Amino acid sequence: MQIEKRLEIIRLINEGVSIPKISKRLQIGKSTIYYHYKKIKGRKIQLIKIPNDPKVLGEFLGAFSGDGSFCYQRKTWHYTIRFHLHRFDDAQYADYLTKLVESNFGKKMSISYVEPNASILKIHSKEIYKLIKEYLVILPSKSLSVSLKKPLEDLSDEFLSSFVRGVVDTDGSVDKHGRIILGLISHDLISQISLILERFGIEHRCTVRKTKPEWHNLHIITINKEPSKIYLQKIGFSNKRKEKRMR
Repeated sequence: MQIEKRLEIIRLINEGVSIPKISKRLQIGKSTIYYHYKKIKGRKIQLIKIPNDPKVLGEFLGAFSGDGSFCYQRKTWHYTIRFHLHRFDDAQYADYLTKLVESNFGKKMSISYVEPNASILKIHSKEIYKLIKEYLVILPSKSLSVSLKKPLEDLSDEFLSSFVRGVVDTDGSVDKHGRIILGLISHDLISQISLILERFGIEHRCTVRKTKPEWHNLHIITINKEPSKIYLQKIGFSNKRKEKRMR
């Protein structure tokens, strides 16, 4: 690299210009700029750990399948993963999910409140986005398409039970009769969850509802009160509000 460009990189770093802006202005790769950034200001980027624990992976991917979304922000070059929760009802679960991610992925989560009753947990990470794409179908439409890519028989019981727990903790509910109800517009995902419940010997029924012509079909799994007790033993809840309601 020419000494003039090297000096210009150092000058811009010292002036507080961001790495993406320096890269765009000088037409130099971000990794080269980050090399100089570390020398001047120390490490900036958090190193991501991808956990090997199938329980952690399953629960994280299940929670994303239920209430997650993602986007790529061109201006900041950020891959953003979001979890959409109820601000008050899911406050305990938001704390739980934050600790799960931060302790196992080594990545800080932020929280914002977009409406009076809504909260969004966010992570910026290309590596975590790639992990999600490795395990889940999320395109062309996450809500319609989401499902596990790998055959269920290739996944462990620990992974699958944790995956279902993540989905139900975020997108499921418990009614006043103690029944667990899960409604999704992804036919493939609801079919996979039905097969997983069968694998664990949890009786349930599948139905389809469409309330308006322009709406997508809502695929529903219902676990009645007695089988719900088996669900509690074999899969359980991390969302304690839902567990308390069922008990």
